[in-house]
Amino acid sequence: MSEKEIIFKNVSLNFGEKQVLKDLNLTIKPGEVIGIMGASGIGKTTFVKVLLGLLKPSAGNVTGLENIKFSAVFQEDRLCEGSDAITNVKMVLPSDIGTEQVEKEFSKVFLSDYKGKPISKLSGGMKRRVAIVRAVMAQSDVIILDEPLKGLDESLKEQVLSYLKDSLSERTVILVTHDKAEVEALHAKLLYFS
Repeated sequence: MSEKEIIFKNVSLNFGEKQVLKDLNLTIKPGEVIGIMGASGIGKTTFVKVLLGLLKPSAGNVTGLENIKFSAVFQEDRLCEGSDAITNVKMVLPSDIGTEQVEKEFSKVFLSDYKGKPISKLSGGMKRRVAIVRAVMAQSDVIILDEPLKGLDESLKEQVLSYLKDSLSERTVILVTHDKAEVEALHAKLLYFS
């Protein structure tokens, strides 16, 4: 795990005339869990894209990203549709992590019966759980969870939140959500974008 802080210093980002981020100053400490909330379209996902280096700030800078390993669950699924659920997880893992370990994680999020099915045959909620297991198992320093529980019913949300809480100790987590209960369940520091 990286011991470096990630620092946003006076970060602003414009899309044409529209300013999405303005003078953002934030220090993310190793092992910290941050819950980001705010209205739709306010810049939460844009913040994540800047953090991942997918967007460059219009002003200011982000430091501490060198040698940081990220894993993410995005709002839209980014799984390989032609592969099965196990293969989708194993493709991001070191070769010494076997199928049995992935199956054990799948059992924790009620995916055991679907492990060999092609992603294209899984429901949206099943795909979300595959993506969550993949992000957790990826051995990253920072895990980005952008609306990770979207499409899950209440009982599954509780189970997946329990899984995340048990699996993410000592890892830096950025949770983007509209649900304050998710922030509270992960004992996250709340950052509200307005």
